[in-house]
Amino acid sequence: LEVISETCEGQDNGKINITVNETYVTYTATLIGSGVNLTQAITSTYSFEDLAVGTYTVCVVVDGIDYEQCFVVNIDAAESLNGVFGLANGDDDNDFEVTSININTGTPPFTVVFNDEIIRVTNDNSFEVETLGSGLLEVKSSKACEGVISKIIEAETPLKLTFSPNPVIDNLKVTLNNSQLSEVTIEVFDINGKLLLNQKVPVQNTNYIHVPFENFNNGIYFIKLNLDKPEVFKIIKK
Repeated sequence: LEVISETCEGQDNGKINITVNETYVTYTATLIGSGVNLTQAITSTYSFEDLAVGTYTVCVVVDGIDYEQCFVVNIDAAESLNGVFGLANGDDDNDFEVTSININTGTPPFTVVFNDEIIRVTNDNSFEVETLGSGLLEVKSSKACEGVISKIIEAETPLKLTFSPNPVIDNLKVTLNNSQLSEVTIEVFDINGKLLLNQKVPVQNTNYIHVPFENFNNGIYFIKLNLDKPEVFKIIKK
């Protein structure tokens, strides 16, 4: 008896494989649990598929013989990618920021991306990466369905743009210095690094853009502007 738990969160794709050694007789297998009651004749192997998370009872009887063997098994829920970012001890004379990453759950290898560029691929659950400047640091597992964990990196150097008002109520005005762009892709993240908005906005004639904030709750947000060199800054919504 082989039990394969859910492979991706919320997909209810667990599986129970039954294999019999003595194939000169026939068997009947029953599966009961989590809202299902299934019966299947078996001569060698069979798989109960697309099973929801939960506890099941599997019983196998030999046809024509007073013999039954039962098992209680669990289909476990899949876990999403989860980890913790920390500030590592870097060299004070180095412009790079060193971030420690500890992965609690997730399927390796892990791909680390900074401002849409891959900076590391590793099978380790604990490691450090260096980033230069501001931007979005992301970690992805080998399974896309496990999700992404992310952190906003804020550079200490001043931004080559201005923005107001801060705190913002409805619309944030961001003025770009000497930009030749006709539109800019903006991303808005909450304080936990969750992406809330990703859209292109037009650059106005006087070289500024508007970032809509009217639909956001009060709190702290990070804005990422995908310019030639991505810029990230913090905004308060009130």
